[in-house]
Amino acid sequence: SVPADAFANWRHAGATRAVLGAAAQIVCCSEFERDLVCRMVPEAAARTQVLPDGVNVAALRAAEPFDIEGTVALVVDRLGDETGVGRAIAAVPSLPPDFQLVVVGDGPARSRLSAFAADLRISSRVRFMGAVSDELLFRWLRTARVVLALSDGRGSGSLVTEARVAGVAVVASDVPAHRQAAGQPGVGPVVFVAPRGSPLDVADAIEEAARLPTSSSAALLASASPSWESVIDATWRLYARLVGDRVDAEPTTAANASEVVDLTAQLRAGRQSRTEPVISGAAQSGADQDNGRSRWQGRRRVEGRTNGARRWP
Repeated sequence: SVPADAFANWRHAGATRAVLGAAAQIVCCSEFERDLVCRMVPEAAARTQVLPDGVNVAALRAAEPFDIEGTVALVVDRLGDETGVGRAIAAVPSLPPDFQLVVVGDGPARSRLSAFAADLRISSRVRFMGAVSDELLFRWLRTARVVLALSDGRGSGSLVTEARVAGVAVVASDVPAHRQAAGQPGVGPVVFVAPRGSPLDVADAIEEAARLPTSSSAALLASASPSWESVIDATWRLYARLVGDRVDAEPTTAANASEVVDLTAQLRAGRQSRTEPVISGAAQSGADQDNGRSRWQGRRRVEGRTNGARRWP
């Protein structure tokens, strides 16, 4: 239940090898985490598999978006030094006046980040919601037009996966976990930025993502989302195999196409040209240009709850 990269430290090397060496099966949330485990403990490779997080589509449908004017960019994370929330705040002054940033989550860096927004004179455009209930979280997720995932390496990529399943545009740092999440089933477009890119780069990417079409409710329901029911079924199959029971073949689903807009090189070059992204046919057919609200559900089971409550010390 702890992110694999949290153990990728020499201080934890002995405990990591002991725990992984004694485990009958090792479950990771992404291929990125599996690769990390296999690099740390090569002999555990045969006992390692990936079970991605699920998405609660029913809760997304039931949640009502807030009636808010303007364009909402949403950050859902624990407020610490490693999450990239500071870069999101620093990008706000470069966004059009109708953009506002909503920050869901709490943590030790909240006061510092709030003071940072005040120093930039954008306090009126940055809302700190704290650690909210799931009901309010889902409402904010359905209100957002763009979701930001700007961590510089830690995490499973589940934020990107969930946002894409819901059809909301995502601005994500270009790290392996996010790259792999962008290849999972979903219909939401993804715009990548350099992990250490400047706030100007982030602002450009947010504007780019906000211009991309979003998916309608029909596309959301039709998406091949990894539901929590499918995660439970896969976990049950895993337990059955461990005790020697016969297990039927796992069902397979076809992934829906999603646009991935890689702006890393273009942003590094200073955005000399503004080319319109080419949207794949499958993604275009599932898009609704008139749907001004996006829908995204986020619940991470390993790297911290999306409502800001950390699940590991």
